[in-house]
Amino acid sequence: MIPQINFLFAVFFPLVIPLWKDSALTVNSTAAPQALTWLSDESVAAQSAYFKKASDPLIRKAMVSDFAKANNPAAFSALELLLADEKDVSVRDEILAVMYSMRNSPLCVLKNPSALKKYFSDSSEFARAYSASIYFSGGKDFASLLALLQTEKSAFVKKLLWTELASMKSFPDLRKLEAFYSASDSLDRAFAFFISARDSADPDSLLQLKSALKDSDFLVRSKLASALALRASGGEALLDSFAASPEIQIRTIVASMQASDRRESILLRLAADSDFEVRRLAVKGLASVKSAQSLQVLVNALKDKSSFVRDEALASIIKRSPSPEDLSSLEFVLDDRNGSLPAARLIGSLKLDKFNSRLIDKMKSASQDESVAVYMEALAALKEKSVLSFVQSKISSSNPAMRTAVAKSLGLLNAPESYKDIEKLIRDKDQNVSLAAIKAAELSSSQSFGDVLLKVLSDFSASVSGDQRAAAAHAVAVTGIQRSDILKALRKIAVDKTVPEPMGGMLMFDSDASRISAVLAVIDLAKKGNKEAAAAAPEILKDMMNPRAMPGMTEPVGATLTDFVRQTTLYMNGEENIPAVMLEFIKPDLTYAPYSARN
Repeated sequence: MIPQINFLFAVFFPLVIPLWKDSALTVNSTAAPQALTWLSDESVAAQSAYFKKASDPLIRKAMVSDFAKANNPAAFSALELLLADEKDVSVRDEILAVMYSMRNSPLCVLKNPSALKKYFSDSSEFARAYSASIYFSGGKDFASLLALLQTEKSAFVKKLLWTELASMKSFPDLRKLEAFYSASDSLDRAFAFFISARDSADPDSLLQLKSALKDSDFLVRSKLASALALRASGGEALLDSFAASPEIQIRTIVASMQASDRRESILLRLAADSDFEVRRLAVKGLASVKSAQSLQVLVNALKDKSSFVRDEALASIIKRSPSPEDLSSLEFVLDDRNGSLPAARLIGSLKLDKFNSRLIDKMKSASQDESVAVYMEALAALKEKSVLSFVQSKISSSNPAMRTAVAKSLGLLNAPESYKDIEKLIRDKDQNVSLAAIKAAELSSSQSFGDVLLKVLSDFSASVSGDQRAAAAHAVAVTGIQRSDILKALRKIAVDKTVPEPMGGMLMFDSDASRISAVLAVIDLAKKGNKEAAAAAPEILKDMMNPRAMPGMTEPVGATLTDFVRQTTLYMNGEENIPAVMLEFIKPDLTYAPYSARN
């Protein structure tokens, strides 16, 4: 539940339980967003009071920037009042600029919108642009903005006002835009056509849009293409014309359009474009088209000379998840120099076991580690047990990427005779190799990895990362290893300072990801019937919120860990977990410092 605090923007702590249920936690996956700045209502009022007393416009202008850091709707209201009395043009324009940056928050409401109209004819283009935009955000009076655009000469003002009009989900009366179709200024034509094409019931029926296809200005053509690409349907005739444009930028826009069966022919044409980015976007769109012809185009795209197109084609085919019968032409792709590796990845991902023998031949004849690794992992995904000895032969490779592939493959094959190899790889000096091997141990569902996982959980040297300990905790939870010494190690990670500081000397707590993983592992073991874990989990959570810096003393617990403990407690109790707003705000540096003490 969002607390009753006035702020314009809020950030939330990551939800760790869904992450934990899917895979091991990491430092990156549990990183909290940057805390926001904030000023209380009292601080905003204090700043306003000093603003009124400051005779130097430079100080007042600097203080306006302070209001921009407030993240509080009270700042918007305060600026509206200060604007009414401000005589200095530069300060006034700064106030309008800050109010403009806040205008779209539903909490920022103008008390007297009509007061802004006096700036509509001001000599300052900033005053005209910002005041009109702020005014429009309050009431969506599009007629006033269109009237201003009829006489406005400044490109800066026009762009801001058209942007405001284009931000409307649906323009109320497209007929009002017809006056701008033949405007001399390309900016007017571009936005008028953009809004009309986006919101018209049938863009292909509008003669003005057909004429705009040949407009002399690129901005007009690109905005029209962008509007059509945004639509889920309609405008296919116009899009088809744009797909034949000699301009790469236009074809790129069309290729990024929302895909549908009615637009298949356009995408098929663009999938053969001379520009790789156009081809990539078209191939991406074909993931949403289900015809046999489009699938064959995607299969052929696996052989594209651009790796970006090949990767996109692979993702699109996987998304479509076609039947093995529809992918018979993959056999020819496997023989292609460019297509062989993406085809192997596809075969492994979709479990197309009819290609096993071909992959084995490819793997054994491949000369480069990357190729060997791809074929090996694909065969492991297919549970091809005959390749186990080959995989094991690569365990001592000097290439960490190869050893990582070995670890992944052993995990997928899950052969008990390879468990000793997995243990060896868990102890590998390369973190990526070790993490892949820990995952392999987890996939085995075997409790035989208790000793080596305990060593990872107990190693706080620089050679073992917090992510490795977090992964080991996750593996313990998944495999259900029931050992008192492992429970003790998990408790130590969660509660005690264990990691030496980089410069030596004092110890510090492990990463939040590692600590929360440790207690979650204890909770999961408790859920599997471990009475010792069931008794330990509540005590661990309690101790995590009361860390012992020194005997008889405590130190504050960070906001992120505090929320993670809250989430974990709910998980332990079987209660619903809801996201929490981060209330850890940063006090901004203010021009007039004394009042900042009241934040």
